[in-house]
Amino acid sequence: MDYSKIIGKDDGQRLSFEELVCQLARRDRPESAKEFRRIEGSGGDGGIESYWLLQDGSEIGYQAKYYLRSREVDWGKIDESVEQALKSHPGLKQYVIAIPCDLTDRSGAQGAGKKGWEHWNTHKLAWEALCAQSSIPTVEFVAWTASDLTDKLLHPTAEGLRKFWFGELEMSGQWFHKNVELAVDSLDERYHPEDHVEVGIESLFKVLLRDEEVITELKSESPRIL
Repeated sequence: MDYSKIIGKDDGQRLSFEELVCQLARRDRPESAKEFRRIEGSGGDGGIESYWLLQDGSEIGYQAKYYLRSREVDWGKIDESVEQALKSHPGLKQYVIAIPCDLTDRSGAQGAGKKGWEHWNTHKLAWEALCAQSSIPTVEFVAWTASDLTDKLLHPTAEGLRKFWFGELEMSGQWFHKNVELAVDSLDERYHPEDHVEVGIESLFKVLLRDEEVITELKSESPRIL
């Protein structure tokens, strides 16, 4: 899966990735699950995009961070999300952090700076220490990297998610505009707007597009229907 090509919809790729993670989380139903909750984050998500509420009152939380390369991961931002999550959800027993890249590890090459998994291990120790300082029961911190996410998306039950978020055909206004122009150019001299003939099926498109003419007609007919 190429997560740089996730369809951005109206709110951009970052929010699309957040929603994808939440949909995968919904399918990852834990034992003793009671209810899945998606959090609307325009006013702040409290460090969690969504969570599973368990029968005993504890929670499994999910956070998505849209970083496409290991070296681009802003660990400070992740620290902030963890701190917010621990404050707003003291019942957390597990906290999943999803990122659409695989973390680097030690290799034979001599490179400066920490590798991705070294960063993860260092920050994970800090998060666990924060739990101890806050008298919060131990929280299990789990990474969902690109490999983990791809493994979930390759499951047969996730076919719809793959097509929805990564399908090359997107029936957007831009798609229709582009293809209508292509059809007109292909017809060349054979196409003249004045030769257009209205057919019955056009009314269906007016309904789908909520054309003002259709709305007016429905309003005028509503007394008779009632």
